[in-house]
Amino acid sequence: MDGLLEAYREALSRIELAGPTEFSPTLRHAARQAASLPPDGCRYCVLLIITDGVISDMNKAKEEIVKASSLPLSIIIVGVGYDSFDEMKVLDSDRQMLQINGKYAKRDIVQFVQLREFLPPHRVLTDDDLVEAKYRLAKEVLQE
Repeated sequence: MDGLLEAYREALSRIELAGPTEFSPTLRHAARQAASLPPDGCRYCVLLIITDGVISDMNKAKEEIVKASSLPLSIIIVGVGYDSFDEMKVLDSDRQMLQINGKYAKRDIVQFVQLREFLPPHRVLTDDDLVEAKYRLAKEVLQE
């Protein structure tokens, strides 16, 4: 977890966040990587997407996820900030298998979590609070 957060902070210092937010190119790239793995089942890809909310290519993103659902790939989406994450919950598809244009995902490969549920706002966190938050976040992400 610490390594991921450090990589995120480092990347954030070098880029400018702006819209529109499109997931499909990144999903397609991750699917190509997963498809290129040897079929022996010894390797697996995990894509971590950190987002602040609404995406502009929802249908394309759904198509890419449905296509990738048979590959050795899982997608973890972490929502940061206070925008609506309704679309991310649709992609997570915990209640029913994700589908688009009559095609259904082979399995649920997306896990969505809202960071604000683990790091309370407007409060200075102690070291113990941070350890507990990291534990709860990791447990939530890995439970599916």
